[in-house]
Amino acid sequence: MEMSIQNKVLEIELNSGKTWKLYTTKGKAPKFSWDNIVGLKTSKRLHGTLQLAMIPDITDGAKIIDEHVDTYATGGQITYAVNRAEKTASLTFDWKTKGKADKLLMMALPHQVPLFNSIASVGQLYRTIKGNMTGVQGSTWTLKYSLPDVQWDAPRPIDPTRIEDIKTSLQDDQNWPIEPAVDVYAYGKTLSASARLALIADQVGEVTIRNNLVERLKTAIEIWFKGNNVNKFMYDESWGGICTSRGLNDGTADFGNGYYNDHHFHYGYYIYSAAVIAKFDPSWVSSHAVFVNALIRDIANPSADDEYFPITRHKNWFLGHSWANGLDTFPDSKNQESTSEAVHAYYGIYLWGLATNQGHIEDLGRVLMTTEIQSVQTYWHIKPNSDIYPPEFANPIVGILWSTKVDNATWFGSNMEYIHCIQMLPFTPITEWLLSPTSWVTYEYSFLSRVLSGNIADIWKGYVLMDSAILDKNTAWNDLQNLTQYDNGNPKTNALYWIATRP
Repeated sequence: MEMSIQNKVLEIELNSGKTWKLYTTKGKAPKFSWDNIVGLKTSKRLHGTLQLAMIPDITDGAKIIDEHVDTYATGGQITYAVNRAEKTASLTFDWKTKGKADKLLMMALPHQVPLFNSIASVGQLYRTIKGNMTGVQGSTWTLKYSLPDVQWDAPRPIDPTRIEDIKTSLQDDQNWPIEPAVDVYAYGKTLSASARLALIADQVGEVTIRNNLVERLKTAIEIWFKGNNVNKFMYDESWGGICTSRGLNDGTADFGNGYYNDHHFHYGYYIYSAAVIAKFDPSWVSSHAVFVNALIRDIANPSADDEYFPITRHKNWFLGHSWANGLDTFPDSKNQESTSEAVHAYYGIYLWGLATNQGHIEDLGRVLMTTEIQSVQTYWHIKPNSDIYPPEFANPIVGILWSTKVDNATWFGSNMEYIHCIQMLPFTPITEWLLSPTSWVTYEYSFLSRVLSGNIADIWKGYVLMDSAILDKNTAWNDLQNLTQYDNGNPKTNALYWIATRP
């Protein structure tokens, strides 16, 4: 390591070949020395601001940093706005600065760069775990997103030649079993599956089945809302959130629910189910909205004035995606596995706002799910020509994304069907926007299709065939008839509906 000082700037060249600069902003530059025990030392107490920067490995990299060092960020504010007429949303970052605001230099991630309304770029400066970061000059960023044009049903009618088969399957699935009210995740999945069946029944004109399903949903969800089960929802005053009683008593129970792991995955199923009930029985809302809104506040509270819940607990607005782990610590820091369940949670919030005429909740859900999808398609859905990760990661999809690494695996196994399908389930109308474009699915399915020649369980094969339907709906339809078992969150009727509404 070598050090030199010029114009109040300490330049450090490491043995790795990387050069760092330490800038001082006030008074005479102190003398620096290196101590092998305590590290960098100064000859006197420092006053003012220190800025440390690694010099980019590009032409004029040092010049770019030098030209912007007099302005730096001290804080910021994030806001969003939805234009329903244009079906767009804008996400704005307003940086608070010291120095000339228009000279602020910040780094933008790959998912952000295409979304800028306008950009004063100084080029790609740094390579990170999330690809190349681009230097952007200015104190205000506005990212513009196109909102998925989706509500309750698929964006096109059911293939009329498939309707009778769907009705027949619905007759078989109308009493879809709901798990015992102990496991918050498994119960939510089966609850949400019944909600899907109610929506499909409505679309195919089976009103009696729809109404019966809605009544079953009411009874089932109220067990949790009223605390009529052994594993109750409870408010945790320590960290400000709703946890299961089992999770609070045992840190390993319910996937670490008491440590705030996976809340958006779990509670999204209840919120989605409540939205379906509200759609078909608005009178139910007045006596149950407080419970549903509390779950929404737990995972996605938008207000800094809410003294009971933190702001958007799981969402990292700069990264665009959520983190699933809560208070648990890991060597590789934060992580998220099932992005599709994160999207489902935010889709459920959007539908709840839609069903209850709460425009602010509707907009919140749309922005959360849209930003999630954009980042998922950048950092989890890997295209053949992507430069997000090094060539060594030769996979079309990420199983678990961490702060400092990516895994081609899941928490429950490394089977390819697990890795791919945990990023797809549950299949609902929003899945069409998540699993796009078709060119990526073609690439992704070229890997996933290999499992069909092996010993794959039917509950996973159903999801594989639903993925394949994006490319070949008729073959997928025929192959689905051979399955004898479905995942508890994916009735046969839902699989048939998905295939029958592919373009």
